[in-house]
Amino acid sequence: MNSKLSIILLLISAFIFSFIGCNNDDEPKTDTTSIVLEIGYPIQISLMEGNDDYSIVIGDQEIAEASYTRESKKNGILELNGKKQGKTTITVVDNITGDKLIINTEVIIHDFIIDEKEVNLTMFVPTDIFIQSGNRKYEITVKDKEIAGASIFQSSAQEDGKTYYGITFSGITPGSTEIYVKDIILDETITIHINVSFPYLSLVTEKVVTDVQVTDSDIKTAIETDLKENALFKDNYVYSMIRGYKNMPLYIFKNREDAKNGKIAQEGLFSFLVGADGYGLYYTVNDERHSILAQAPVSSYTTIFKLFDMHFISQAVTTVEDDKILLTEDVTEKYKKIYPSVKQVKIESLLKLETIADLSLPLGLTQND
Repeated sequence: MNSKLSIILLLISAFIFSFIGCNNDDEPKTDTTSIVLEIGYPIQISLMEGNDDYSIVIGDQEIAEASYTRESKKNGILELNGKKQGKTTITVVDNITGDKLIINTEVIIHDFIIDEKEVNLTMFVPTDIFIQSGNRKYEITVKDKEIAGASIFQSSAQEDGKTYYGITFSGITPGSTEIYVKDIILDETITIHINVSFPYLSLVTEKVVTDVQVTDSDIKTAIETDLKENALFKDNYVYSMIRGYKNMPLYIFKNREDAKNGKIAQEGLFSFLVGADGYGLYYTVNDERHSILAQAPVSSYTTIFKLFDMHFISQAVTTVEDDKILLTEDVTEKYKKIYPSVKQVKIESLLKLETIADLSLPLGLTQND
């Protein structure tokens, strides 16, 4: 019995993607008589209940192409692929019955649009922008990879059913460069100018704990009082480290308002040294050198090491809240010179790591100095 050709279009999810473009309202449409294709993204449909003897006729072979693959006696897969923007028809003919199914096919190409042509970055603070419209296949070239980096990201499908694409930028060293983003389908390139500046990295004290081990209670009280009065890391201080790698300028402000106005309470130098158990943080204030063992979670730790051109040692990381750093300073020897009976004196400071863009640079410095 010659059965009348019945063709059912089944979308294969691996081949169906939402369109790009916040401003593009066109959505892919598929039914038994029409289909929309994007170049480079074929769509497969199933042919069922026919006689498995088909001819495929394409109205304009420059616009689209199609191929048929048999899966079983009565079922097969018809794959449609767009080649050039335009409209055509794909006709499937049952060679046994002569029945025909005409599929109206439109191949579309999206305009390539990126609104932001200039991006200002702070070193090691990733910044994302979205591609407003494009064709989902992109190529990125960075003119100077020592200044900045860039990569394409793809968001998961949003509530509107669309999948969005964007670019993640990262500043590496202060300076300017260009990043070229190419839409491969359109063969069009957009140039984005990149400016990278050095950040303020500040440590804002959240908690200070002292550990004084001495039997004499009067000595203990005297040391704890001295620590509270003279410890570098005290409540409500902001520590801004400005451009540099070793012997960085260290500016200490009593509060954020003073920092904005460049009103310095103390100043000194900061240095870092990698060790097996963490990294050493050395600072000198009033000609007195202090040594601190600093430990932090992955997010803060890698930020600090990237900023000061160090290397990440995973074994040194302890569990601390995100974006916070724990500084432990052993000042036993200092107080033993005054109180020989002292067994141990330590200061632990829990600091919040921040990158601050709104602080005034003290001492007439600029981010390019």
